Amino acid sequence: MSPIRIILEVNYPEEEVLVRQHHAFLQEMSELALIAPSGHIFDVCEEAVLEKGKEHNRRILEQTVQKRIESLEKKGPAEDLRMRSICVNLHRSVLISTTPFNFGSTYEKF
Repeated sequence: MSPIRIILEVNYPEEEVLVRQHHAFLQEMSELALIAPSGHIFDVCEEAVLEKGKEHNRRILEQTVQKRIESLEKKGPAEDLRMRSICVNLHRSVLISTTPFNFGSTYEKF
């Protein structure tokens, strides 16, 4: 299959970094699927997705929260402190609640 060229527009330089990292991750996963031992493709790929996906989601969350904090700093100190507390608690709850998903025996044959 020949490559498909796309053009994306992002709002911040940090978004460009995330898009490039995600694209690199997709390429890594394709390569990993090709070189994984027969009978273990799903397990190997799932492990990589869970590990790298958690890192990627954490970066997205950090960037999103940081943009919100910057926005609130422009509004004033009282709103800034209140929202910082909310954002920090949200960040903690997302990191704590991240658990692996079990697809069951349906994919064991891969």
